[in-house]
Amino acid sequence: MTPAPPPPASPDADAVCGDGTGAAGGTRTLGEMARGLGRFWTAANALSLARLVLVAPIAARVWGGADLTDPWLLGMIAVGVLTDFFDGKVARWSKTVSEWGKVLDPLADKAAAIVVFAALAFRPAVPAADPPILNLPVWLFAFVVARETAILTGATLLARHRGVVPASIRTGKVAIFCVAVTVVVALLRPDADLLGVCVGVTAALLAVSLAGYAAQFTHLWRRPLTAKAPSPVTPSPVPPSSSSVS
Repeated sequence: MTPAPPPPASPDADAVCGDGTGAAGGTRTLGEMARGLGRFWTAANALSLARLVLVAPIAARVWGGADLTDPWLLGMIAVGVLTDFFDGKVARWSKTVSEWGKVLDPLADKAAAIVVFAALAFRPAVPAADPPILNLPVWLFAFVVARETAILTGATLLARHRGVVPASIRTGKVAIFCVAVTVVVALLRPDADLLGVCVGVTAALLAVSLAGYAAQFTHLWRRPLTAKAPSPVTPSPVPPSSSSVS
């Protein structure tokens, strides 16, 4: 009798599961993640990088006690705000929206928030100055750092294990905007009561947005990976047997 052809091998489950998390649907390497983010050198990404570069000199001026009457500090902050406003628009106008942009834009925002906040929290305070140079509370700085670390960790886990780059949520953008407002108010040398109100509102919004990012992470992490359809396997034709059956 002619032996029956062997059944086609079932595809490896790891090879057909996942939604872009690598050839085997598992953890991607950093190189694979970078290649998956698309084109890096675009005009929009250059604007985000320029904002990132401005963080250090802005923080240095703030540490030295500068306020918004300092033309250099005011000019650098204005450039940073303009790059934040235009990077997304330039990406859409030039049709160069990329995953890199989704990483660089919030990275520049978060770096500015943390570094400038650090300068405002730890610079030498001069309460006797007129108007007084008041610092932001260190506990608020610690909260900002803890929040950003948690968000970055969650985003990295989702990118490596789920192939997803989570977008910023609305409450997160509002919270970062309030952080920026609080920084500007501190640079205007307000009285202690006004600064206290800004600090309280900012802390509350940071907490609400952190809860929102936690919910987003839980949803994306629990979402099942999309199964890729296996390639059809055509069995090889079986040559006729040379033996005959009587």
